Amino acid sequence: MNKEEKPVQQADLTTEEQQALEQAELRKRAADKVAEQAAHRTGPEKTAEPVHHGPEPEWKPPKELSAMAGSGTVVLRFLIFLLLMGGLYFLLSQSSRIFFQPSLQALGVVVPSGRLAPGQPVTLAVRVNNRTRYAGAASVVAVLPSGQEVNGTPVEVPGNDSALVSVEVRLPPGDHVLSLVALDAGGVNRLESYHGLSVWVGDREIDLQGVSLPAQIARADTLVVDFLATNPGQAAETVIPVFVFTSAEGAIIEIDGPVAEIPAGEEGPLQVTVLGEMLQPGRYSVGVMARTPDGQRLALEGPMPVEVTN
Repeated sequence: MNKEEKPVQQADLTTEEQQALEQAELRKRAADKVAEQAAHRTGPEKTAEPVHHGPEPEWKPPKELSAMAGSGTVVLRFLIFLLLMGGLYFLLSQSSRIFFQPSLQALGVVVPSGRLAPGQPVTLAVRVNNRTRYAGAASVVAVLPSGQEVNGTPVEVPGNDSALVSVEVRLPPGDHVLSLVALDAGGVNRLESYHGLSVWVGDREIDLQGVSLPAQIARADTLVVDFLATNPGQAAETVIPVFVFTSAEGAIIEIDGPVAEIPAGEEGPLQVTVLGEMLQPGRYSVGVMARTPDGQRLALEGPMPVEVTN
């Protein structure tokens, strides 16, 4: 029969054995504590960080920030759309102006000559040509000696055609120097300007007859030109005859004759002496005028072409 093993009683141990047992117990507790700490660090409640073997993942903003950024993108795209549409409209409008706009050109001015009766409307005009097949329009502005501007009514200028574009003014008796400005339909682009246009409105008149000049005048010549003046008015007129030489460059030389008295309803002689040395060689357009001593015009004849030679 086997003997049952009896538990070891502490009283049966020696002092050395008791100390060894206590040290073993302490070591066991320390080992259990270390194992418990290790199990806490590597337990199922601790999630290990994933190991990435590829590129770093892209950062995504929170939903609130994404919504704000999305609205800003919509506004930016809308602004870009408006800019593109504005640029497209500008290009279309400019190309339309370039390719479909009529090309207008002022050809010349039309001014009434001779005496105009007081109170009579004076019509001044510019002939305008359209060099394209697209119809256009033009207008004329008259600038009076006082500085006042009178606007004419716009006139349509058909494609590949021309039209007379006019303006109507009313002037008091006397000599008037005006300017005309031809504009396109919008009144912005100037086609041409004409200055120094002379208009004579008179309530008195002298008729000139028999005025003539040779086609050529030498600078050594002295010409005495005689002609007649008739006064159809109800009062006598004091008259100064004047020859007006205008060169091709626009220079003007006036040569006066002696003062003459013309009775009412009668005819009287006038005379002008032309010295060739007063003129430079060249071509001239010569007008013959009769005026009062205070400068009011009473008659105008001509022009006549004359060439001055050495």
